[in-house]
Amino acid sequence: MENYFDTEQQMEKSHSQELANLDRRILEILDEKVNEQQSTLEQVGLPGFKVTNNATEVKVQMYIIGFILKLGNINTRL
Repeated sequence: MENYFDTEQQMEKSHSQELANLDRRILEILDEKVNEQQSTLEQVGLPGFKVTNNATEVKVQMYIIGFILKLGNINTRL
């Protein structure tokens, strides 16, 4: 019976590690995509955009994109 619990604990530990690794990989991929988008928007000359990992700057960039999207929605309703 003790062996069963040891095996179960090992499996839980292994699963936790796998999930943590998967979470890290997903975050890395998302960061790469954000950087690609920042680079593209910087290259086309959109003000306020540069490649950065600074949370405040990223948040400002998100507000800028949100504002642009709202402007686009206003124009389509006219």
